[in-house]
Amino acid sequence: MQCDNGSVTTTELEARTLGGLRTKLLTPTVIAKFAAALQEELNAFRSETASKEVELRAELETTRSRVAKLLAQLRTRTTHSNR
Repeated sequence: MQCDNGSVTTTELEARTLGGLRTKLLTPTVIAKFAAALQEELNAFRSETASKEVELRAELETTRSRVAKLLAQLRTRTTHSNR
């Protein structure tokens, strides 16, 4: 298969492109920068997740407490209305 201009085959184009990517993007410097950026993002994500978990646990505890109070009020009303 050839490009419209007929001078470069698809295989040649793919080989050139992949070769360029290997030599330009897969250098130790670029890989190190990528690894550092990835680690930064993962750390930020973990930090956000931990903060959100603390927040959600506090909200859950508040909700459980409110439900317990409501149930206690219902039991009190039920007890008083049965007398």
